Amino acid sequence: MMMGNAHDVKCVLRLQDVHPFVHELATRLSHALELSVQSAEFIQLPENDVREFIKFLHPVKCAIWCQKAFGSPVSFPSLIQDKVRNERSDVKGMHRIFCDLLEKSELCLKELESQLDLVNLERGEPIVRCWSRYLLILKELERISKLYNGLKEMFWEKMRKIRVALCFLIGKLSKKSTDYQWILEHKEVTHFKIRQHFALKMLQEGRHKNEELYEMLICRSRMFEDSFEYFRHASPRSLQGQLFMQFENEEATGPAVLREWFSLVGEVIFNPQNALFISCPNDGRRFFPNTASKVDPLQRSYFIFSGRMIALALLHRVQIIIVFDRVRVAHFSRGFSDIVTDRRLRESFYRILDHEVLNWMLHGSKTTVSIEEWKEHTNYNGYKKDDPQISWFWEVYRLVDKAWTQSSERGIKTAERTKKRGPEDRRTHLTCRQQVPSSPFVPVS
Repeated sequence: MMMGNAHDVKCVLRLQDVHPFVHELATRLSHALELSVQSAEFIQLPENDVREFIKFLHPVKCAIWCQKAFGSPVSFPSLIQDKVRNERSDVKGMHRIFCDLLEKSELCLKELESQLDLVNLERGEPIVRCWSRYLLILKELERISKLYNGLKEMFWEKMRKIRVALCFLIGKLSKKSTDYQWILEHKEVTHFKIRQHFALKMLQEGRHKNEELYEMLICRSRMFEDSFEYFRHASPRSLQGQLFMQFENEEATGPAVLREWFSLVGEVIFNPQNALFISCPNDGRRFFPNTASKVDPLQRSYFIFSGRMIALALLHRVQIIIVFDRVRVAHFSRGFSDIVTDRRLRESFYRILDHEVLNWMLHGSKTTVSIEEWKEHTNYNGYKKDDPQISWFWEVYRLVDKAWTQSSERGIKTAERTKKRGPEDRRTHLTCRQQVPSSPFVPVS
């Protein structure tokens, strides 16, 4: 027998002993997956079979990994030339199990896309808990794929083909931001929206819970100086709570004012005239740290301030007009870590986001608001779409000049820079509320 040492002998015996049980469980799961594809409704995978399959796979994976005779990862030329027939049969049998379950799982998720019309449906429907078992099977298949040459590439190519269903499932079934990390780290099988969803969850979970208000009174003419001083003297914990912002000599407060402040401070921080950053000659939105600013004794504090601002802007889903290369993010790591204190979540955040996705979250796009899309995502509380007040609103909106439009968007809590996904992805939709008119002749809203 072609075996390396006594440890390999133990592995072979374990593989021979356990493989029949894995084969039986895999056959039952394969049958359930096949029935699920053929039936009008998806069949719940037997919980006990899934649990036992995962349990028995652990020694099987260890045994395959130990077998030096076949190579690590396993290569089929080695299997063909090797004379250890029983072990060769079991190792090849696991390969067949992998291919069969992967194919059946792919068909199930394709059927899910078809039945729920996921390709064209942005708002998902409630989903039964049993779907998590399908993802458990996929996770085990992903682990098996690392044991054989070529299977890892095959697995992720299959996942890419069912990307829509995969994103739908992990979005619906996740309870924590670290759930399904093994999928999220492969950006080719996920889309921007789901990575943003998990990244924001990580930001929320990665900071200490603090219910206290941190109040700031900012003078517009001293936007940078006042904001910097508030942040400079604030403890990380105080910034992790609720922010209450007000401009001097102005009564307005609330989320809209806070978003305006984020946008204005972002513009000031990255204004080349402040010498902290310089803009790229080919792209006015892209900024680089200014090496000449090192002479300023407060340079390090300014970068910490910038990192805190960027982290808080992401937490509050505010877009600011900046674009980064991934390497530049390191300059803000200290300030960022003050807001997201959980190191593990912070590292996961960077792993699932490439710099382009981070830029989308911070900058969005300059695409103008589509009124038709806005109409589709407006809540008409007490109104109907064809009521006179609603028709008049859209007619007036079409007629106003561009400057008024930008101002009104900010006032009604929509981002000044619309994200590429459009109004359907906004945190809050436009809402019209009906009021009791003071005169029977004048409709109001």
